[in-house]
Amino acid sequence: MTLRPLLIGLAVVLLPPLAYFFVGVSRVHPDTVYGVTWSMPYAEELGIDGRAGFLAVLDDLGMRRVRIPSYWSRMERERGLIDTRELQWQLDELAKRNGKAIVVVGATQPRWPECWVPGWVEGLTQVQRETAQLQHVRDVVGRFARHPAIEMWQVENEPGLLFFGNCKDQRPAFIRQEMQEVRNIEMQMLPEAERHPVTLADSGELSTWLAYARELDTKGVSVYRKVLAFGTWPWRYWFIPPYFYARKAALVKPWIAPIYVSEFQMEPWATKPLRDIPLEEQLAFFGMREVRENLAYAERLGMHRVDFWGAEWWYWLKTKQERPEIWQEMKRWLETRKRE
Repeated sequence: MTLRPLLIGLAVVLLPPLAYFFVGVSRVHPDTVYGVTWSMPYAEELGIDGRAGFLAVLDDLGMRRVRIPSYWSRMERERGLIDTRELQWQLDELAKRNGKAIVVVGATQPRWPECWVPGWVEGLTQVQRETAQLQHVRDVVGRFARHPAIEMWQVENEPGLLFFGNCKDQRPAFIRQEMQEVRNIEMQMLPEAERHPVTLADSGELSTWLAYARELDTKGVSVYRKVLAFGTWPWRYWFIPPYFYARKAALVKPWIAPIYVSEFQMEPWATKPLRDIPLEEQLAFFGMREVRENLAYAERLGMHRVDFWGAEWWYWLKTKQERPEIWQEMKRWLETRKRE
């Protein structure tokens, strides 16, 4: 007798949000702009020429939007000795082609091990570490704020997902301090009309997207379609329709807008370096079927920008494995899509 009213009550509470997120018709959004992330150390890990690959992304794929990490551990191997030549070269090549970059600053950066902290930081107190990290942010922003290829500054990368990588917890107050420092530097260097937005990347599926909302001009979120749950079990987010993300973005719009996709999966999910996984196993997990399914999904997200994740892997397949199919598929698909 009492079960029926309970079920009716649950239905009244649950059905509207379920319908909002999961009922609808997806459609292609032709105005979406596409970009990529390019990681020099990940390219080196795969055994490819990072500069040649970066130029191939720009000139063969025609990309004009690139997210570029600024790895603290590579830029400042010895304390106080700053080497920004790698980032300078990437930004200069983009500028030659009228391209734009989102440059990531801070300790958490795209690609494993997620936290890119120089060895000399070990042994420092928390205050000393934060002081050194803040100086790294100042070094990068101060050197490149006027560079014509800069589009946005991304402060940290998914800082709340501590179960990925070897990251130490970073205080939210300190991350806010980093964001404010980026703005302070630009206020000193640039007129208001030339200052760049500040963004941060978050998980598309495992977050509310509201973290640091008041400190950001926009936010990037990741979209993954096939992962390894518990390290070994292939898991597809088959139940999440493309419009889920745009509808979620509409809900958080009063606090932060706009939302874009900073990391859209276009390579295998792995728990160890891809070079240690047999090629056929990689392609069995994420092959041409997944590539085409994900591309069809990406153009139906309803987001104004989608940055693909995996360009280094496509180039590795093409140049080191004599498997150019995915690179060619991406090139063919991108020829009719916006990249600038």
